[in-house]
Amino acid sequence: MSLFNTLLRRLHHESIPEEDFFTEIVAYLLNADPQLACAWLRKCKVLESDQAQDENLRVRVTTQVNLQRLKDHDHDCDTRIGVTQLR
Repeated sequence: MSLFNTLLRRLHHESIPEEDFFTEIVAYLLNADPQLACAWLRKCKVLESDQAQDENLRVRVTTQVNLQRLKDHDHDCDTRIGVTQLR
């Protein structure tokens, strides 16, 4: 889906937090440029050491991800951005 369509969908909600717009733009850029996404993950040091060295690593970035509740937590986790490794 295009960035414009994604942002336009968000306009139909009553209250639109600015971070939702920022999140959609960042996710769009990271998906449009896989090398940028992997460079960002390496810079943030969130990759395992073998993954950080893998030049063929590919990821998919998603937004507005609802994750199941962790053990000993009361609520599910509504995260703004998610990164999945593609194989």
